[in-house]
Amino acid sequence: LRRWIRCMTGTRYSVILRAVAPSVLFLSTWAALAAWGAPKLVGAALSQQLRDNQSLPISLCGNAIGLLLVFRTNESYKRLEEARELMEKVVHLSGEIVSLVVSAWEPYENNKGNNNSNPKNIQSVKTSTVATVCRYLAAFAWSLRDELRDGETRDDVLNTLLPQEEASWVSHQRSRALALHGQVRRILYQEWKSGRLPDQPHFHLETQLSALSSVAATCERIFTSPIPPTMSRHGLRSMTLLMMALPLALSFSVPAFVNVGWTAAIGFIYLGIDELGVQVEQPFRVIPMWQL
Repeated sequence: LRRWIRCMTGTRYSVILRAVAPSVLFLSTWAALAAWGAPKLVGAALSQQLRDNQSLPISLCGNAIGLLLVFRTNESYKRLEEARELMEKVVHLSGEIVSLVVSAWEPYENNKGNNNSNPKNIQSVKTSTVATVCRYLAAFAWSLRDELRDGETRDDVLNTLLPQEEASWVSHQRSRALALHGQVRRILYQEWKSGRLPDQPHFHLETQLSALSSVAATCERIFTSPIPPTMSRHGLRSMTLLMMALPLALSFSVPAFVNVGWTAAIGFIYLGIDELGVQVEQPFRVIPMWQL
């Protein structure tokens, strides 16, 4: 009960309400005009006939539009769920890559003069390579975030993580994330070619890098291929016809204030469902991505 009360008292802060409020206000005004003018225009005899024959068309239209809205909203939330899973994979794969690189790194490789140096002189990945891979992966995550949120770029992050010349080169690439991904792969290949990275860790690293590249490509597919706009436009036009016809149908059977109230409530419900699908159609704008 307390959760319900808290939800209802916070309605004025609703993002959906703020988005659909102008449309609901317009529909309420139209309902008031229809309730006042429609009975006067058609006359008493025709008003009686219309009162008895308006419910079926409105009901059929409402059911069809409801199914269309549910289908579209479900498709939007499927995209949201897929985007959340992809973000989880980015975090997981980045951690796995760093873990594999660290597993091939001997911290005492540069302390050969120290008494605690490695007696077997095992070859290992250079410390600078470990640091560079970590910086590249951090820059990769930030760059991927920027690409998936159109209009946002964080050049300050690149300038902080990378040398100035390299940051400038990355910022001029078509896909910053893929450019950084290629840099990680190049550095690890050089370590393997020099013998400092064993074959098995290099194979696993290549597998993880390939999976990370696939995740980035899937993210780009979701971002660049939204739900077909024809579906959204047809649904919006159908709702407009229903919302405009509803006050005319109600004006012959209910008082004016009831007409306005019902039109506003039904408009809020239908337009709110449509707005839910619109807001999550580009899921990377709404999911938190700071953990990247």
